[in-house]
Amino acid sequence: MSSDARLLLAIRTILVTTRVAFRRHERAGMDDLAGAAAVRGVELLRRLSQELPPDAADRVARAVRDAERELRGLMTTLSGRRPGDR
Repeated sequence: MSSDARLLLAIRTILVTTRVAFRRHERAGMDDLAGAAAVRGVELLRRLSQELPPDAADRVARAVRDAERELRGLMTTLSGRRPGDR
Protein backbone atom coordinates (compact mmCIF):
# COMPACT_ATOMS: atom_id res chain seq x y z
CA MET A 1 0.00 0.00 0.00
CA SER A 2 1.45 3.36 -1.01
CA SER A 3 1.91 6.16 1.49
CA ASP A 4 -0.82 8.16 -0.31
CA ALA A 5 -3.20 5.23 0.04
CA ARG A 6 -2.39 4.97 3.75
CA LEU A 7 -3.04 8.67 4.22
CA LEU A 8 -6.33 8.49 2.32
CA LEU A 9 -7.36 5.54 4.50
CA ALA A 10 -6.49 7.51 7.65
CA ILE A 11 -8.51 10.50 6.43
CA ARG A 12 -11.47 8.31 5.59
CA THR A 13 -11.26 6.55 8.97
CA ILE A 14 -11.28 9.86 10.85
CA LEU A 15 -14.22 11.09 8.77
CA VAL A 16 -16.33 7.95 9.13
CA THR A 17 -15.74 7.40 12.84
CA THR A 18 -16.37 11.07 13.61
CA ARG A 19 -19.56 11.04 11.56
CA VAL A 20 -20.81 7.93 13.39
CA ALA A 21 -20.01 9.39 16.83
CA PHE A 22 -21.65 12.68 15.88
CA ARG A 23 -24.86 11.01 14.68
CA ARG A 24 -25.14 8.73 17.71
CA HIS A 25 -24.75 11.59 20.15
CA GLU A 26 -27.10 13.75 18.13
CA ARG A 27 -29.81 11.06 18.09
CA ALA A 28 -29.41 10.60 21.84
CA GLY A 29 -30.04 14.32 22.33
CA MET A 30 -26.49 15.00 23.48
CA ASP A 31 -25.68 17.88 21.17
CA ASP A 32 -22.74 18.95 23.32
CA LEU A 33 -21.08 15.56 22.83
CA ALA A 34 -21.96 15.56 19.13
CA GLY A 35 -20.28 18.93 18.74
CA ALA A 36 -17.25 17.75 20.72
CA ALA A 37 -16.92 14.71 18.44
CA ALA A 38 -16.95 16.93 15.35
CA VAL A 39 -14.40 19.31 16.87
CA ARG A 40 -12.14 16.37 17.73
CA GLY A 41 -12.41 15.03 14.19
CA VAL A 42 -11.44 18.41 12.74
CA GLU A 43 -8.50 18.58 15.13
CA LEU A 44 -7.32 15.10 14.07
CA LEU A 45 -7.54 16.11 10.42
CA ARG A 46 -5.64 19.33 11.11
CA ARG A 47 -2.85 17.40 12.85
CA LEU A 48 -2.69 14.93 10.00
CA SER A 49 -2.49 17.73 7.44
CA GLN A 50 0.37 19.37 9.35
CA GLU A 51 2.30 16.12 9.20
CA LEU A 52 1.78 15.43 5.51
CA PRO A 53 5.04 14.67 3.77
CA PRO A 54 6.12 17.23 1.18
CA ASP A 55 5.60 14.69 -1.59
CA ALA A 56 1.98 13.96 -0.63
CA ALA A 57 -0.26 14.05 -3.66
CA ASP A 58 -2.66 16.93 -4.22
CA ARG A 59 -5.54 14.49 -3.86
CA VAL A 60 -4.46 13.75 -0.28
CA ALA A 61 -4.47 17.44 0.63
CA ARG A 62 -7.81 17.83 -1.15
CA ALA A 63 -9.23 14.84 0.76
CA VAL A 64 -8.22 16.46 4.05
CA ARG A 65 -9.90 19.74 3.08
CA ASP A 66 -13.08 17.96 1.93
CA ALA A 67 -13.30 15.89 5.12
CA GLU A 68 -12.72 18.95 7.28
CA ARG A 69 -15.42 20.85 5.38
CA GLU A 70 -17.89 18.02 5.95
CA LEU A 71 -17.18 17.91 9.68
CA ARG A 72 -17.50 21.68 9.95
CA GLY A 73 -20.87 21.29 8.21
CA LEU A 74 -21.97 18.91 10.95
CA MET A 75 -21.00 21.49 13.56
CA THR A 76 -22.99 24.11 11.65
CA THR A 77 -26.13 21.98 11.86
CA LEU A 78 -25.84 22.08 15.64
CA SER A 79 -25.15 25.79 15.88
CA GLY A 80 -28.29 26.67 13.95
CA ARG A 81 -30.49 24.66 16.25
CA ARG A 82 -32.25 25.75 19.41
CA PRO A 83 -32.28 23.42 22.42
CA GLY A 84 -35.02 20.85 21.99
CA ASP A 85 -35.12 21.11 18.16
CA ARG A 86 -34.75 17.89 16.21
